[in-house]
Amino acid sequence: MAKDLTEALHALTMEAQGQSTRVDKALPAVKEATAIPTRSGSSGPVGVGTGGTGFVLNGEKTVSSTDGLLTFYFPDTLRATIGVTTVDVGVIVKTGP
Repeated sequence: MAKDLTEALHALTMEAQGQSTRVDKALPAVKEATAIPTRSGSSGPVGVGTGGTGFVLNGEKTVSSTDGLLTFYFPDTLRATIGVTTVDVGVIVKTGP
């Protein structure tokens, strides 16, 4: 133990005198980011078209936990109906069995 303390004290003394044996490590060079490829095609506006599911503005919504301890208020929501499930952004409301 005394030898460890002596070595530690010696290292601190050397560092204080500017004679540190520490070797600074440099970070690797940064690679250049690759370009984002150009987009091909277009999806069109959401909610337009046949057979698709689109989101519509649904206004405000307040959701409470089943025990009533927590209440969440959403000042503006988006809604879509997928099969028997109604999905509000941030909230999933089950409307079917």
